[in-house]
Amino acid sequence: MDIFPVIMTIVVVGVNAIWYWMKYILQQNGYKVSWFWGHFSDFPNMRNLIKKTEDPTLKRKYRLVLLSIPTGIVMSILVFIVVVPTQFSMLDEKMDEYANTFPYYKTEITIEGKVEEVILDGPRSGGGCELMVNGEGYTLGWAENGLYQPKDIEYFIQVDDSIYKSNTDEILIFRDGKEYQFIISKRLNINNAK
Repeated sequence: MDIFPVIMTIVVVGVNAIWYWMKYILQQNGYKVSWFWGHFSDFPNMRNLIKKTEDPTLKRKYRLVLLSIPTGIVMSILVFIVVVPTQFSMLDEKMDEYANTFPYYKTEITIEGKVEEVILDGPRSGGGCELMVNGEGYTLGWAENGLYQPKDIEYFIQVDDSIYKSNTDEILIFRDGKEYQFIISKRLNINNAK
């Protein structure tokens, strides 16, 4: 479980609860308060109330309430500054792990074998697809061939197709005894689209 949203929620709800408690204290002591705006005018009013209060226990309680709000705001900013980079670091680690599972397409990668899985919704989606071939993961860039339906490689390629790609951008897909050609980052036969 990710603890960051829990901590931020507790801090934000806590600061708001203390702020509205301060408003309640001010209202109970005859100060005019607005429950929906003018929040920063509550600070000088609370300072005045602290000065007027003679009971040392109440004075201490009011000071604690007054100091809790800016302290909570500073804490939430610090938590945000400290935790958000950590969250991005964790995201980078997940992307690296994903990239190691599905190395991004490179010309020098050779792919040969039977397609075991086609993944369209990976983190790098936006054209192309991820494939599992003979237990290895690969990421293919986008490619189109207007002679086929669908024309986009990520929708054309299917589980149990055979695929061959040597050290070029050409990808050959074999299905039902027929050969289908795609070239990564190219649109072939678009004028002949079906």
